[in-house]
Amino acid sequence: MSKSLEVGRARQPPPLRSPRNLGILGLVAATFLLLLVLALTGISALTTIRGYVVGEGLWSKAQKQSVNALNRYARSASESDWEDFEACIDVTLGVRMVREELERLNPDMDAVMDGFERGQIPVEFREGMALLFRRGRNVGFAARAIEIWEEGDQRIDALRALGGQLRDALQGSSPDGDRIEEVLVQIEALDRELTVLEADFTSTLNAGAFVVERILRWVLLGIAAIVLFAAGAALRYLHGQVLHREAVLERSEARYRALFEKSVVGTLLVSSDGLVTRANAAFARMLGYDDPEDLVGRRTKDFYLYPEQQTQLVDQLLEQGALTVDELLVRKKDGSGAWIMSTSVVLDSADEDSPVLVTGIDITERKEMEQRLARKGRMEAMGQLAGGIAHDFNNLLTAILGNASLLEAELPAAHRQNARQILGEIVQSSGTAAELTEQLLAFSRGDPATASRVELAELVQGTYTLLDRLLPENIALETELVDGPSSVKAPPAQLKQVLMNLVINARDVMPEGGRLQISVDRVQFGGSSADGLVDLEPGDYVRLSVSDDGPGIDPGVRSRLFEPFFTTKPEGAGSGMGLATVYGVVTRAGGCVYVEPAEGRGATFRVLLPFAAASEEEDLVVPKLGVQGGGETLLLVEDDDAVRRVARRILENAGYRVVEAANGMEAMYVVRSGVAFDLLLTDVVMPGMGGVELAEEIVRDQPRLPVLFVSGYAKVALQSDALKSAHTDSLAKPFTPATLVERVQGLLEPAGRTAKA
Repeated sequence: MSKSLEVGRARQPPPLRSPRNLGILGLVAATFLLLLVLALTGISALTTIRGYVVGEGLWSKAQKQSVNALNRYARSASESDWEDFEACIDVTLGVRMVREELERLNPDMDAVMDGFERGQIPVEFREGMALLFRRGRNVGFAARAIEIWEEGDQRIDALRALGGQLRDALQGSSPDGDRIEEVLVQIEALDRELTVLEADFTSTLNAGAFVVERILRWVLLGIAAIVLFAAGAALRYLHGQVLHREAVLERSEARYRALFEKSVVGTLLVSSDGLVTRANAAFARMLGYDDPEDLVGRRTKDFYLYPEQQTQLVDQLLEQGALTVDELLVRKKDGSGAWIMSTSVVLDSADEDSPVLVTGIDITERKEMEQRLARKGRMEAMGQLAGGIAHDFNNLLTAILGNASLLEAELPAAHRQNARQILGEIVQSSGTAAELTEQLLAFSRGDPATASRVELAELVQGTYTLLDRLLPENIALETELVDGPSSVKAPPAQLKQVLMNLVINARDVMPEGGRLQISVDRVQFGGSSADGLVDLEPGDYVRLSVSDDGPGIDPGVRSRLFEPFFTTKPEGAGSGMGLATVYGVVTRAGGCVYVEPAEGRGATFRVLLPFAAASEEEDLVVPKLGVQGGGETLLLVEDDDAVRRVARRILENAGYRVVEAANGMEAMYVVRSGVAFDLLLTDVVMPGMGGVELAEEIVRDQPRLPVLFVSGYAKVALQSDALKSAHTDSLAKPFTPATLVERVQGLLEPAGRTAKA
């Protein structure tokens, strides 16, 4: 290789940019440019002379027509013939106006163009004619032409005067025939003189054009000579470059080969019939091959996971010549799929048999990340929808439960026993509905349950008997629990619900029996991009795993497992909220849940929750039970009429005075009217001013006022910075009358206030 490079350098001709060569090139270029300018000037001059010839023809035509119009006028005395004469004369006057204006030191070019317009000179000649007049007026043929032009204008003045005399002779009661004949004779003589001048003008212009053409021929010959000289020099230079180019091509081939083989971008060279003729190591690695030669000779259709995709891409490639595909799914050596960004380019679009250059970059990890982010966004949107449904449903359940309890208390003793069974069914059905809304709120992150430290391994061990009862005899339950600490921070009841939902889900996919395994262990997560861990912070985690021997999970179903109301069970066999509840509880606790399909059959659901180190827990205030109110005044704010009515009845029956408001703005009106009250009881989510904003406004002026938030979203209210030092509590809907009274009493009692403070 080094020898060939030396040969290439030895054969290289002197550089084109040497001082000697540059001097010669500069002289030739300057001469060429000078001749080119002369040629362009000559061509422009010939065009302008042609414009003057055209103008002379128009001028001559107008002059002849004006004479004819006067002859007709002498015979007819018709005004139309006289108007024809004036129109024709106006053409010659327009050309005269051009000459007179251009002879000025600073001509008005607008007036010049107006004169050209009156003289009917074609637009394409006007600027050139004006330029030639100004710059060439002293040149021999041009000066003579201008003199003839001036003489012609003088004859036109005489013709106009004779026309006036003819008009005077024709007007009156008795036309003067002798005078008319005399004027016509003078007009005829003047016409002959104008004809001679017109011929002289044309002859002068033709003589000038001949001179310009002769000069132009010599200029063009000079240009041709320079072009031939330059072509000869170029041929000599190109001939000297041939051997040098051979060496350059050798080096270029070597660089191309190194670039192709060592590029980090996967590259293929594919023949027109779809065969791989060359491949580099990067593309081989993307497809799981060790040697690029393993790809040579194979058809590209073997790499497509979906053959119909190849047909579509080939059609587009043949039509456009180049094609960029952002997301292309290919088959690897082991049969698995991989996402690549591929660009295909036909190297020679004019050749039907031209090879195609294909480049590719592995984007599998990025594609999976995008899918996880999209799934996460979809789940958050569904969570908001589920929370809204649960909020409205809780209002209905609150009214139903409260009114049922009030109705039982209001019934006479004689009828109470008969109605108790009916009311019990109402309460039981409402409780079932409340469980469903609890699952919806758990999924939507709106459940206000209090989190505490829970040993996950002990929770599994403590619920083993309950879980075993959920399983039929043909399913074996196994556990594998970590010996050390496995504490996490979450609501215990919700963690138990997560465990039960995962076990029930595993049970339902094994109707013919199998093995169900539950394990708890500690893991360190370092921030990898494993499935489902897109937002998980690195750290110490407790992992709960539930594995089954079921038929496995279809990829299309896998992406929707945690969506609310999605189920693969027959209609009526499930609500579709089990795994959605798991997702909501785990996500709210700062963890994640994902599924790992096993090889062949089965699947493993994994829950990762942050490990909670031991810390001192705050004492919780437990309100006293069974104590009636002492006539305190409560401000009740609730936008749902049914809930507000039942809450008022409950509180009044408990001995409280109640002032109602249907929304935040109405409550502010009550406050500003001077009504005194001992406790604010408000819904959180209301149109206009919400409960949190209302409480902040009132507590700003009454910092010791207790506040009870009643809503499925009450947990959100306690996150307000302005209410951190206030006496607040929360109550989730639906609630029983006893629970509502207990929470109110707990806030109003001095002990409760001290605890809250």
